[in-house]
Amino acid sequence: MFCLPVGPGLVSDMTVSLRIAVVDRESSGLAARLRQVPGPLQIERFQDVIEDAPKIQAHRPDVLFVVLPVDVEPEFVGGLRVLVRMLEDPRTVLIAPQQREVLADQLAVQLGARVLTSPVDRADLIDALALSEPPEVQPGPASFLALARGISDEINNPLLFAAGHLQLLESMCDPARDIDKLDQLAAVRRGLDRIGATMAKIRLMSRARSLQPPLPTAPAGELVGRAITELPRGARELLGGRLPFAVPDVRLPCDAPLLIAALGHLLEVAAELGRIAQDVTMQAISTRDTLRLSVTLSGLDCEDWQLPRAFEPYYLRSALRGTAHGLNLFLVQTVVHAHGGRALARRDAERSITFELVLPLDGSAA
Repeated sequence: MFCLPVGPGLVSDMTVSLRIAVVDRESSGLAARLRQVPGPLQIERFQDVIEDAPKIQAHRPDVLFVVLPVDVEPEFVGGLRVLVRMLEDPRTVLIAPQQREVLADQLAVQLGARVLTSPVDRADLIDALALSEPPEVQPGPASFLALARGISDEINNPLLFAAGHLQLLESMCDPARDIDKLDQLAAVRRGLDRIGATMAKIRLMSRARSLQPPLPTAPAGELVGRAITELPRGARELLGGRLPFAVPDVRLPCDAPLLIAALGHLLEVAAELGRIAQDVTMQAISTRDTLRLSVTLSGLDCEDWQLPRAFEPYYLRSALRGTAHGLNLFLVQTVVHAHGGRALARRDAERSITFELVLPLDGSAA
């Protein structure tokens, strides 16, 4: 059992030594930083995934750290894939420069790896090692959703009770004399509505986990149109003349209410971030077998964002303090994955980020 808690002054609870191979032809100092991590670690640094493959295999690493070069050659990518197969799928962590985040994300999906964006610090490495546990030790998204659904169910009855009593109190107030009381009750109602909205998101995510093909089809334009119509008025006003936008005449296999909700939450995030971005652009393009829906935010202070983490619960809230959207992108990704699609985030320019949903037109995985 290997447990590596994060925090200053903490020591590792590892009872066995963990063998780590670091492939770093850029001499980034990663191996030296790993040696500062507490715990019995056997760390060996190697220069190249191809030339040093026999030595790496002889080291028999439990965890493979690979520093991606700025100029990634096809031979390097092919050599890395072969190495991972030779090592029988070790727990792999890719260290990517910011300009190679998209490639790193694609490789991570293929290799079952985790991505860290350089520069990485000691806390990042401790976290990466802790997350390198065997899958049965680490709770996955399904466990998170099961826990959240259970909490939601426990909250639901008290919430309905409170809402009913609030309505009773409002009916007992005189609109002419009890203005202050009614204002206070209205503030309480808004708080209860926020709790209810969060519970609704949790229920949607739980429902997405149970989707099974085949799914009925619906026109993409109709789905986007309904998502726009059901947006809160404030979000529609923030997006202004950008709505509606052109959508190709294609059909999507889907659970329509679920996908409409996910599209709406993506647009809500666009509206929220549009407050601080210089521009928001929305686009829908169809290819031979997919529909690609994208939201691009330009002029956004996002240099420090770790894009592979953009869809993690509450990452957006921590990366951009003040936003109200902690679960929206996670919900979007959960629903899109349930429909056989992909949810992507990429940095198009220094101050520009695009969130893109890739949805299959024929029911096959995008």
